[in-house]
Amino acid sequence: MTGIAIRGVSSSLLRLQRMAAETAVWVLLGLPVAGAHAQTVMVQTVEAGSGQPVVGSIVRLVDSAGRVVVQALTDGSGRTVLRAPHRGSFTLRADRIGHLGTATNRFVVTDTLFLRLEMPIERVTLPELLVEGSTKCERRAEGVNAAALWNEIRGALLTGQIATASRSTELAVRRFHRFRTSSGALRSDSTEEEYRTWSAPFVSESPATLGREGYVRPGAGGGWRYSGPDAATLLFEEFLSSHCFDLTKRSKIDSGRVGLAFRPVDEGDKPDVRGSLWVDSLTLELRRVEFEYTGLPRELQVPGTGGRLEFERLPSGVWIINEWYIRTPDRVAMIGTGRFRRADRDTVVGLLTTEARLGR
Repeated sequence: MTGIAIRGVSSSLLRLQRMAAETAVWVLLGLPVAGAHAQTVMVQTVEAGSGQPVVGSIVRLVDSAGRVVVQALTDGSGRTVLRAPHRGSFTLRADRIGHLGTATNRFVVTDTLFLRLEMPIERVTLPELLVEGSTKCERRAEGVNAAALWNEIRGALLTGQIATASRSTELAVRRFHRFRTSSGALRSDSTEEEYRTWSAPFVSESPATLGREGYVRPGAGGGWRYSGPDAATLLFEEFLSSHCFDLTKRSKIDSGRVGLAFRPVDEGDKPDVRGSLWVDSLTLELRRVEFEYTGLPRELQVPGTGGRLEFERLPSGVWIINEWYIRTPDRVAMIGTGRFRRADRDTVVGLLTTEARLGR
């Protein structure tokens, strides 16, 4: 299986596919806007040709050193407001999932500006995926296709993070606890909690902690503590640099998706995760992340131990995790022996998330 190392989310490798084809059609108006703050950039993204607003675009203000100083999502009218931290020279980048992005020439921000960007209608396309050979993740230049696919996945993960940071979307959450037989049949399903939140409904431990201590480790009460990756984990530079990424495809039964598989570079002495990020093969929209644990202690090595994240794009363009769970094996202590045997059921804990509605 061919693998590449994706090192650093801001590397040129990740931008290679888009930078070659980007052209920007933009209008810069240095018009005073009543009540606006100084160094404010007001942006509207529209589709080239039709002029229709582009909802959910990721718009970034980039300084002269190439750093993203502020980013936001466009609303239902294709608009957003970016506040520059200071006067100076900037460029503006705008991206939407599944399409080519665009970027402006450099401009100076001293007051309030209004920019209207025409977004390309061309879609990002990937060649037929033919994965051959074997590697230990050394090859990088040949990984352009994987990097292009990662760009689309990264966009969906970033929109969720931006929406959470801006507290722009209220979510209705149901936290559940299920028991399944070892064959997968559901035995019980109970709701532990229902609530609404403007924040992320679940947050993993810090990526640095997971990388250092592992995704499964002994708990304070004598059991085991399982952790799964969230968006922050998947975007963390150390996660990218410590995992290989391979283009993969579904079976013919589910041929509508294409995936980016990930696996640890080295199977070390602490539990890690491997899995796949699945996107729609036509729209390149992120649909699912599946993972399983590697490097588990012998008594925890049970097929099916792992988890899943399901993604949904809201009408506002925001991506949310609408289902998340971790499946772990139940164990029964054998009194007097200090050993454990496998129980005839698994535990599944997780949550279901929808956009909150008024009156519900």
